[in-house]
Amino acid sequence: MTTERTAQVVVIGGGISGLTAAKLLHEEKINVIVLEAQDRVGGRTFTKRDPPRVKYVDIGGAYVGPTQNHILRLAKELNVETYKINEDKPIVHMKNGARRLFENSYYPTSWNPLIILDMNNLFRTIDQMGLEIPPEAPWKAPHAEEWDHMTVRQFAKEVTWSKSVRDFLETFININITTEAYEASLLWFLWYVKQCGGTRRIFSVTNGGQERKFVGGSQQISERIAAKLEGRVFLKKPVVGIKQSGGGVEITTLDGQKFKADFVISAIPPILLLKIHFDPPFSALKNQLIQRVPMGSVIKCIIYYRRNFWREKGICGESMCEGDEFPLSITLDDTKPDGSEPAIMGFILANKARRMTQLTEDERKDAIAKSLVKVLGSEEALHPVHYEEKNWMEMPYAGGCYTAMYPPGCMTKYAKVMREPHDRVFFAGTETAIKWSGYMDGAASSGERAARQILHAMGKISTDQIWIEAPESKEVPGLPFKNSMCERYLPSATGFVHFLGISTVGLAIVIYLCDTFSSCINCLWITYSILRSLSAAKYLHEAGISVIVLEARDRVGGRTLTKKDPTIKYVDLGASYVGPTQNYLLRMAKELGVETYKVNEEESVVHYNGTRRFFGRNGIPKFWNPIVNLDMNNLFRTLDKYGAEIPSDAPWDALHAEEWDRMTVQQLTDQIICTGAVRDSFRTYITASVTSEAYEASALWFLWYIRQCGGVKRIFSTTNGGQERKFVGGSQQISERIASRLRDRVQLQKPVVGIDQTSQQTIVLTTLDGHKYRADYVITAIPPPLLLKIHFNPALPTLKNQLIQRVPMGSVFKCIVYYEKYFWRAKGMCGSALIDGDDEHPFSFTFDDTKPDGTSPAIVGFITADKIRRLSGLNKDERKKIICQSLAKVFDTEDALNPIHYEEKNWMEEQYSGGCYTIMYPPGCMTMYGKVLRTPFSRVYFAGTETATQWSGYMDGAISAGERAAREILHAMGKITKDKIIREEPENKEVPAIPFNNSLSEKILPSAPVFIRIISMTTFLGVSVALCFILHQKKLFKFPENLFNQT
Repeated sequence: MTTERTAQVVVIGGGISGLTAAKLLHEEKINVIVLEAQDRVGGRTFTKRDPPRVKYVDIGGAYVGPTQNHILRLAKELNVETYKINEDKPIVHMKNGARRLFENSYYPTSWNPLIILDMNNLFRTIDQMGLEIPPEAPWKAPHAEEWDHMTVRQFAKEVTWSKSVRDFLETFININITTEAYEASLLWFLWYVKQCGGTRRIFSVTNGGQERKFVGGSQQISERIAAKLEGRVFLKKPVVGIKQSGGGVEITTLDGQKFKADFVISAIPPILLLKIHFDPPFSALKNQLIQRVPMGSVIKCIIYYRRNFWREKGICGESMCEGDEFPLSITLDDTKPDGSEPAIMGFILANKARRMTQLTEDERKDAIAKSLVKVLGSEEALHPVHYEEKNWMEMPYAGGCYTAMYPPGCMTKYAKVMREPHDRVFFAGTETAIKWSGYMDGAASSGERAARQILHAMGKISTDQIWIEAPESKEVPGLPFKNSMCERYLPSATGFVHFLGISTVGLAIVIYLCDTFSSCINCLWITYSILRSLSAAKYLHEAGISVIVLEARDRVGGRTLTKKDPTIKYVDLGASYVGPTQNYLLRMAKELGVETYKVNEEESVVHYNGTRRFFGRNGIPKFWNPIVNLDMNNLFRTLDKYGAEIPSDAPWDALHAEEWDRMTVQQLTDQIICTGAVRDSFRTYITASVTSEAYEASALWFLWYIRQCGGVKRIFSTTNGGQERKFVGGSQQISERIASRLRDRVQLQKPVVGIDQTSQQTIVLTTLDGHKYRADYVITAIPPPLLLKIHFNPALPTLKNQLIQRVPMGSVFKCIVYYEKYFWRAKGMCGSALIDGDDEHPFSFTFDDTKPDGTSPAIVGFITADKIRRLSGLNKDERKKIICQSLAKVFDTEDALNPIHYEEKNWMEEQYSGGCYTIMYPPGCMTMYGKVLRTPFSRVYFAGTETATQWSGYMDGAISAGERAAREILHAMGKITKDKIIREEPENKEVPAIPFNNSLSEKILPSAPVFIRIISMTTFLGVSVALCFILHQKKLFKFPENLFNQT
């Protein structure tokens, strides 16, 4: 271990943001050290120098333009010059094989006036909506929550009329934020465009964000700052630990070196904060935020030619390409300013990039060259002289490019803590900027802001000096973009259609134009340990394999946690339930001598939504309104019907996989549900089942999740369902009893920070305390996002690296309220309740948690998803008070106001869980990344309940996944055949599963809309016939004489 170093400030990250912060502090005579994980400075700027083939090439961030005054000022100070991108000739737009040229503009025109109107209205609307959004606090916008609960694709369907315009917006989004429209929050997209100066500024070259590049490459900026810091920048120093105590901070790097400082600035992407073990850990919201903002997907490509043949063809080299036949969504001329090294630069983005990682570099080059023949209009495109590319998705210390993406719901719930200091740790990085976030300018401004926050904390400057706007660059002034009179006042396509439709001639024109649309050791274990790890270790141990389990916490159990207290005997603060078909867990419990008992459900179940109604076990709430009952029945019947299409081991192979994965649960159920009462109840159902909101989760993932748990009735029922039983003495006993069998092979407080597979003979694991372990194989049995806490060498494969950024843990508090007696049973209620309501009713659902011998009467409940994200700011007593007031209404008694004891567990603040119950797949993630979840990485295998194909997210899935991973290693060792890896557990005889069979009425009753149509039609026919008879009697109408006499 190397010697300890001391500084006043340690900056983590040697990109533009971190180095700018260090430069400012250094100039203020502050002793500063910069720790950079890579072997170079620059972060997401990377200039490759490779003479004689190329003088230099930017394979990372490169562009700068007007209004980016922080980076322009910094470049001028460091004597780094800029030059303009060539845009003196027309731009190419490719779509459906057609090639159109247009002049310098931020979107192409069309021969069809409806498309022109639709395009103009779309971008005008985006800019107008952006005006409502404060760049420093987008969550305060008047429509923030509404927009944050939508994807950009949902918005496009509401605002645009033509498929051509929607397709163009999809490409616009790919180009600007390197993600898909169905993945991103509308609020975040609107904010992102607004803080970059609007749609024209962000997308234009001339007078826009891509107007210029740096002579000699953008990485020079970082290199020249590093040179000024004179040996204060340390490379190859990945930070793995930050411990704050006694008014100081201790920083540990992967090689075991210690640094001490008064303050720290973290200047790395938010998702990479997961690579650092914090003591004390982050707040609940910060811990959940950093799991939810994945980096974009991009491969930057530069293809070199002997000459600028495109200029001879009358085009500038810039193009926009729509469609899968074109790997590059956008291209720009990348010829050097002196005319040498003619080149076309382009980006493979979002889904295209994710798919094309499966090709080799040469295959990508060939595909690009072939597509450029059409784009540039010349066969010369087939004959490049050199090719460069950079796949930013595989970079472990970037995670992707250009920037972090906010999925639906994330910005309003979490973004406000993005810049909040964590005691003495301050946060920089381009993602924390409020202007040109995602660009080099945002990196520079955020670094300066963080440095000034520390100067303020030191008492050297006042609060009003923290935020300083850089003056406008005189050399690169920003000319205002002004919409023409036509752009401001032209109607939307819909308005134009309504106007034209007044006349017959106009209607004919509309029909013609609309016709062009298609609209409307031997083995070593890494674990933040739960059953998944210990069950697999037990399996291998029994097979005679030498095994060690490394656990990050000071206990085993992971997301099972049983607190023992004489007042209440014991209480499960984590996972606790087990039921029929959970055969792995039931077999393990029996083997270990852990008994189960049934959760009380003898009396009625309560459904409360302001009105109290009762229903029986295994039923669903019934309403007085038959339309609502039909709607509820149709919803659950449809969910099971859709789920039946989905293979539990490969949901991405389902017939409608892509369609369902590109919509949220809310979008799917909006197509099914037609009543507000069912919509409210379903919101409770989904938050209770998966601890996430309907607007956050992929519909495919939710349908799969329900299906692999046995369907809607099995997963949600108590009797004969997932919550039928608990363990006498608590669920953590299972982990504890396995650990006792493994004895000293289980080592606690050993967070793993590094896995090195570079040796052919053995794997080397490093823990936070600097210990080294060697093994032939490794099983990681931790939640997928926590794989980011481990520094892999070599790095994880591209898709795996992006997957683990995209599957955050759920949001939940578990709360148990204790009483003198179980008053609910005396009132004919079993303690189970389904509660629809806002924050005045924190619980989504409750159960009786009284011990099996009748002692310690209690109600257990769960505060989930958005409710707990809001209520986590309250203190424990405040939450308890609101809960008891709610229970008094639900159970209709003031006895609920007088608890004798209260327990709660906030799983969101658990650094080595990240949340509970399990991960959530946002839209688009399962089809693109799900298939690599269980794929081994060389000699590293993956377990954990999230990798299970039955009861994933439950203790049963944890055990089955652990045993499956163990058998994968036994197969790799040659001890079992491949067909023995996947094994179905026989049904448990003591807890048999009774099939859930829908009644005849549940099967055949119509949906609410069909029922309404039937009633409407029969009513219409009945009224019509009656009216005819009345008129006939009054001799105002006469039936045909032979109407009733036909044989």
